Amino acid sequence: MQLAGSPGTGKSALASALGRALGAVVLDRDVVNSALLDADVGWGGARAPAHEVMCALAASLLEQGLNVVLDSPSDYAASPQRGLAVARDRGADYRFIECVCEDLEEVGRRLAGRMVRRSQWTGIDVQSPDGITGAELVGPRRWRTYGPEGGWLILDTGGRLEMSLAPTLGYLAAP
Repeated sequence: MQLAGSPGTGKSALASALGRALGAVVLDRDVVNSALLDADVGWGGARAPAHEVMCALAASLLEQGLNVVLDSPSDYAASPQRGLAVARDRGADYRFIECVCEDLEEVGRRLAGRMVRRSQWTGIDVQSPDGITGAELVGPRRWRTYGPEGGWLILDTGGRLEMSLAPTLGYLAAP
């Protein structure tokens, strides 16, 4: 399972809930990316390797018979293809969900209320290395999520977590 979407849309909250509900291991790209930054890998060099580390960990966990949830924005075209390949090569089902929240005030509340990791430069008053502010980053049509060929579930995660968990579990149960 791969959860994607822009910052503040509820990916991590949904990933944690899925991990608990399914007994799955949750791999969060922000954790891996922050660790790479702490190891003095620069901003420009940390994001793509963070995804590769997550995929290597996912492969190992799948080989151990564990379910895996990737919590990653999928902001690289190769992200879903890599996730799909890891699952396919290990005989696992692959599902992709894009979390969206059109309520920018809610996104702002979520961003303001979360524990910020070093890799999360999307705070409203913080600029990314690209010069994009957090408000611009989460605004309509600013973020690009790359999904797998053949489509994926786009889930409105603007409400309570329970309202997102039920359709997600249904999507995962579908053939």
